[in-house]
Amino acid sequence: MGFQRSRTTQARLELTLAEDKTDYEVKVTEDVDFGMANSGIVDAYIGSCNTGNAETNWHSCLDFFRINIDEYKRQMASKAPEGQHVRVPFKKFPGMSVGLFDYQLMGVYNLIRLQLNHVSGGFLCDEQGLGKTQEMFGLIALAHNLRRCKTEVREFWSPKAQSSLGVKRGSTCVRHNAKGSEARSCQYDQKYGFRCYCYHEQTRQIADLLPDGPNIVVAPARSCGPLIREARTKLDIKSLKIRGYGKNVQKDNQLTLRDSLPEYHYQAGAGQSDYIIFISPESIDKLNAELTIIVKGKKKSALLPGIIMLDEFHEYALSQEGRTLAWLSHLKKCTLSSQQPSPLVYFVSGTPIDKSPADIGPPITLLEKPDLWSQPAHPLFPASSSQFQDLVTTFNAHLNTQSLGELVPPGQVKAYYARLTDLLTPLMIRRLVTDSFLSRPLTTLSCPLKISIINHPIPQPLRPSHLALKNHLLALVPPDTSPLTFFRNPRNHHHLLPLLISSTFPSLPSHPSSSNFQFTDSEILSFPSNPILSPYRPYIPSWTSNSPKLASVLSAISDMLSDAFRIPGAASCSLKKMLLLSPHEAESHIMFLCLPKLRGLRPAYVHPALGQADRQKVIDGFLREGNAAPNLLVMSLATGGTGLNLQRASYCVITGAAWTRREVEQGFGRVWRVGQRASKVRLELLVCEAGWAEGEVVLGGWGGALLRGDKKKTKEEEEEEEEDEEGDKEGKDGGNK
Repeated sequence: MGFQRSRTTQARLELTLAEDKTDYEVKVTEDVDFGMANSGIVDAYIGSCNTGNAETNWHSCLDFFRINIDEYKRQMASKAPEGQHVRVPFKKFPGMSVGLFDYQLMGVYNLIRLQLNHVSGGFLCDEQGLGKTQEMFGLIALAHNLRRCKTEVREFWSPKAQSSLGVKRGSTCVRHNAKGSEARSCQYDQKYGFRCYCYHEQTRQIADLLPDGPNIVVAPARSCGPLIREARTKLDIKSLKIRGYGKNVQKDNQLTLRDSLPEYHYQAGAGQSDYIIFISPESIDKLNAELTIIVKGKKKSALLPGIIMLDEFHEYALSQEGRTLAWLSHLKKCTLSSQQPSPLVYFVSGTPIDKSPADIGPPITLLEKPDLWSQPAHPLFPASSSQFQDLVTTFNAHLNTQSLGELVPPGQVKAYYARLTDLLTPLMIRRLVTDSFLSRPLTTLSCPLKISIINHPIPQPLRPSHLALKNHLLALVPPDTSPLTFFRNPRNHHHLLPLLISSTFPSLPSHPSSSNFQFTDSEILSFPSNPILSPYRPYIPSWTSNSPKLASVLSAISDMLSDAFRIPGAASCSLKKMLLLSPHEAESHIMFLCLPKLRGLRPAYVHPALGQADRQKVIDGFLREGNAAPNLLVMSLATGGTGLNLQRASYCVITGAAWTRREVEQGFGRVWRVGQRASKVRLELLVCEAGWAEGEVVLGGWGGALLRGDKKKTKEEEEEEEEDEEGDKEGKDGGNK
C-alpha cells in the first residue's frame, strides 16, 4: 500500500514551501532532447558514430550470423503491437542466457570487425541505458565461440583426423567441410550462431586475428560485484569461468591459485580463454605480482589476456600517470617479443569525451599502429598521432575564442565536427537515445525523455553579498587573463565553490561562518562519516534560509510522497523513490542535513567517507521494491553520477549545473534508462542563471544557450522583449525627427 501523509504533515510541508517561496518566482522550461549538440558552437559533445545504421551493413551482419532478413522482419512484426514499432531481443549467442537487440547485435559485429581495420580493440560508448554491459558479454561470448569453432575445424582438417576418418567410414566424430571447399553452409552453423570457420572467409579472418588468453574486465571497485552477479545470470557458467580478484569480491567468486592461470607463459594454455576475470584498477599490480614467470633470469609479469574491457574507463584510464595505462602499455610491449597478438582492448563508457577530445588521447595511443595509421590512404589516418594532436589544438583554439565571447565562423565549426567524426567512426561504436537504428528511433524502448529545467533567482535582499563575493574572486584573476578562462580551468574550480554553492543556498555568503570553510571535497572527507557530527550542522538553518532551489526540492519530495501511480509489472510498489544529486560534494552534504523530518520520508546519504561495503548496502536498500527505506538517496554527481543503475527511482533532481553538460546527462541516466518499466519518470535540473558563477562561468562553458540555440521563451520574457523592441523603435523615431 502506498503511504498517505497525514494532514498535519501535509500542512507543515506546505507552510515550509510557502515561507521559502516569498520574494521570488521560478521559470520552468521543458527540454525533450537534453544534451543534444548545438551545431553552431564547438564543445566536447560528440554525436552518433554508429556505422551500422545502413541497410547494407545490417544485411552483412545478418548474413554473418545466418539470420534470414525476411524472417527477422516477420519476427519483429509478430512481437510488436499493431501499428507500433518495438524492439525485442532476438539473437541469443551460445553461452548466453539472454538475447541481444538488433542494434546491440550490430554493435557486437562492428566491434569484433574493428581488428580487420588494424584496430586492436576500440570504443564501446553507447548512451546510458542502451545495454553496454550486455554488448560486453555478447562480445566475450562471440569471441569464445569463434575460438572453439576455429579449434574444432583445424582439428578436423589435421592429417591425423583425416586419416582416422578414412579408415572409419561412418565415424560419428565432428565433420566439417573440407579445407578449400566452396561450400555455402555447414551443419555446425547453428551450434555456434554464425557461419562456420570451415567455409566462410570473414569468419576465418576474424578468428585468426583473435588473441588467446583470459578475458579481463576492469571496472571501478563499486561495480565489480554487481558485474559478477550480472555475468552469472547472463552467461553460461558451465562454459565460461567467471572470477573476481580484489578485496571487494565475495569469496565464492574469487580467483585462486587453483585456477590454471599461474602456469601462463606469454602463450595462453588450453582453457585460459574461458576465464572472465573482474578486477578494479587498484588490484591489477597485485595480480601481476602473483602471475609471474622468469625470463632470462628476471621475474616478469605473465598475465597476458586475450580481451580486456575497461568499464567506465573515463574514471581511471585517461591519465598518463594511471596504473591502468602503464599496465596496458606493458602488455603491448610483451607481445612484441612473443607470437601472441596484442590483446584486444575495448574502452567502455557513456562518457568517452568529457572536457576535450584530448581525453581519449591515451587510449588512442594504445590502439594505434603507427606504421599503418600514418599512411594518408589508411582509414585510421585521421586518428594518427599527428592528425589527432592537430585536432586537439584546433579544439583548444576554438574553445578559447568562444570563452572570450567571440563566435567561431560556422564553416570552421562544421569542419571541426567533420574531422572529429572521421576520427571516431573507424574506432567507436556509439549511439544516442535520440538516434535511430534502421529508421526506427531507439527512444521507443523507454518512456519519453523530458527534463524540466527550473531557473531560480537570487532573492533581492541577498544579492549584495553575492556581488561582494564575486568581486573578491575577481581580484584573484591575474592581469591580462579572462575571468571566465581563469575560473573554467579545473585547477581553479575550488576558488569558485562558495559562490557556486550559494546559487543553491543564497544566504550562505552573508553569514560570517561561511568564511571558516572552503567547501572542497577534501574538507568533506575530513569530516566524521556520520553527517550528524558534521561541523556544518550548527549553521545549516542560517545557510539554507531563503533558498528557491531548496523549495523546489521540497516540492518534488512532496509530489513523490503523495504519488500513488503504480509501476507497471511491480508487485507492490506504489510509493516512488527519488535520487537527489548535487554537482558539489559540500552541496550534497548541506542538502542532506537540511532535509525536514516528514512522515514517510526516509533519506540516505552516500557519504564519500563511507567504505565500499557500507555504500553498497545503502544502494542495495534503495533498490529494494516496495516501501523499504530509503526512498530518497542523496549523492554528489562525482559519487553517483556514473556506473549506477537506479531505475527503482522515478524521480531525479539535480540541484545545479555541473561543469559539463555531459555530467548532468549522465546523472539523469542513472534513473532514466532505455527499457525501464516505469512509464513516467520526472527529471528536474535546478539552475540559477542569474548567479554569475553558475549562470555565466559554468553554464556559459556548456557552449551557447542552456537549451541549445532554440530555447523556448517564457511569456514574461517574450513581453519584456516586445517592450524593449518598442522602446528601441521609439528611440530611433525620435532620432530621425
